[in-house]
Amino acid sequence: MDEYTLLDLCEAADVTPRTVRYYISSGLMPPAASQGPRATYPADALQRLRLIKALQRQHLPLAEIRSRLDAITPAERAQLLEPGTSNALDYISQALSSARGGDRGGCGPSGTASPPSAAHQAVSILSGPAVQPYTPARNTWERTTVHPDVEIHVRRPLDADTRRKLDRLLEQARTLFTEKT
Repeated sequence: MDEYTLLDLCEAADVTPRTVRYYISSGLMPPAASQGPRATYPADALQRLRLIKALQRQHLPLAEIRSRLDAITPAERAQLLEPGTSNALDYISQALSSARGGDRGGCGPSGTASPPSAAHQAVSILSGPAVQPYTPARNTWERTTVHPDVEIHVRRPLDADTRRKLDRLLEQARTLFTEKT
């Protein structure tokens, strides 16, 4: 299919219309070619959605996904989504190994390094540095009421200097709120 309506696009990519709109507002996808209920999206939009999902499974932030997708052409995106590969990175690895020419190790016929192929560039774009899932540091929040309508929230543990400053702050806040005006 050359063009998709929003609903057709969502069905083909297994996403919601809200997700598509969010990706457009985030710059991950270009807007529809036209406006209104009959707006259509090019086939490239489906490719982008599928690659976004593949990269999200690798726990990449959307900003990183956007920069990687912007660095490759629609033809390279289509190539990355060819059937028969379990995921984009598997395809890229296969393409890179065939581009190296077996045991030549990426060198040209004269033994000099050949320029990076499109597949090699795609590997660096899509595999990039490994992103570790976010794991928050172990801590707790403590709230201290200084007035019936005012609380101060503090993340614990605190270092000694910060604890002393917090104690002074709480003392001054309680004094301020108990003063008669």
